[in-house]
Amino acid sequence: MDYSTTAKQLLGKLGGEKNIISVTHCMTRLRFVLKDEYRFPKACIGRSGGSAGRGFCGG
Repeated sequence: MDYSTTAKQLLGKLGGEKNIISVTHCMTRLRFVLKDEYRFPKACIGRSGGSAGRGFCGG
């Protein structure tokens, strides 16, 4: 797996660098806080492309 390519693709799907407020991680998760969550099509992340799943929290 090419992590650099995967990261660039994910960044684009998240609405770009300017749409990300913060990122945290643990062993199995990346957690993003987005400025505009509607710029991120939730259907684009699933069990493909290196992702084991997804979860969303409103706030």
